[in-house]
Amino acid sequence: MVFSDIPLISNNISWTQSASDQLGQMETNISKPTFVDPDSYDNVGDEVVPRPRQQCSSKSKHEDFNYKVFDQEEDAQKFAIEEPYKIKLRKCRAHAPRDMCPSTDNDPTLEYVCKRQWGLNSKQRMRQVRLNTGQICIYWRPSFFTRE
Repeated sequence: MVFSDIPLISNNISWTQSASDQLGQMETNISKPTFVDPDSYDNVGDEVVPRPRQQCSSKSKHEDFNYKVFDQEEDAQKFAIEEPYKIKLRKCRAHAPRDMCPSTDNDPTLEYVCKRQWGLNSKQRMRQVRLNTGQICIYWRPSFFTRE
């Protein structure tokens, strides 16, 4: 149980209101004013309606992509540790990560892996994933391994 007196409650209310007023009076540091671009709207009869946006792909398509499929995990490990890659991959999981699976029941197909190119970046330059065929796919971006 909390005991409080009326003056304390009044002080809290006035402090909250003044803080709120100060926030409302603050100026923003936006250098460009916000405006509606008239080119993004069309006149349809008496109405002005937004012009449909062009669909763009959510994932960028990298042409800088390569892969190799192996039947045995040992062969995949040997490939990754050779020149120019020199990467020691962990033991491949029995199934692909859930984020990589097109559905909850199946591991990804090779086509799906090539399309998605999941998880490649400058820190994770090469990845491996178990395919729906039971094989192991190692994929990478060749540009990550070129010497300059």
